[in-house]
Amino acid sequence: MTLIEFKTYLFHSNIERHKEIKNQLLDLFKTNKESLFDREKGQNDHIHNLDWQSSKDTSREWVRLFFPILQNKLNEMIRPSGLSKCTIYDVWFQQYQKEGTHGWHTHGANYTGVYYLNLHDDNPGTEILFPTDPLKRTIIKVTEGDIIIFPSFFIHRAPLNKSNNLKTIISFNFDAINPIRKYVEN
Repeated sequence: MTLIEFKTYLFHSNIERHKEIKNQLLDLFKTNKESLFDREKGQNDHIHNLDWQSSKDTSREWVRLFFPILQNKLNEMIRPSGLSKCTIYDVWFQQYQKEGTHGWHTHGANYTGVYYLNLHDDNPGTEILFPTDPLKRTIIKVTEGDIIIFPSFFIHRAPLNKSNNLKTIISFNFDAINPIRKYVEN
């Protein structure tokens, strides 16, 4: 077998309306009481508040507020790469208090993303393994209000939050269409 390396991208931008929507979203998350604490089966997950179980439910109040902003931002971000027509399948939030973490994992769909809704300077960003060298890893340098998207097969995690400050992210999975017929002849 031969491995052939292909170049791919991680998209990094910010949500322009971040300051306008941040507190509204955080207030809506306060009513949620789902958590995840799993240190068995090789997992290292400690997420203090999340709504993953409802990730396909677009009727949630916070999703109705955020979804149009996300949809527009994703279309804007992927356009330079030749992709178009984002279809979002899942969207959920996760909150990490001190000692919170989410172990190494991948997602479904073509792409996944993270919006850093509440992130202090001492909170870690997302750590990603390089697809062609799993011994090489990087923590994406992000600030509050940033959004990243990357192929969903990238192995990634939320490193341990050693800070006393709450970290809140919104994650999502989506597909995008590559209008390949414009570029390739049969």
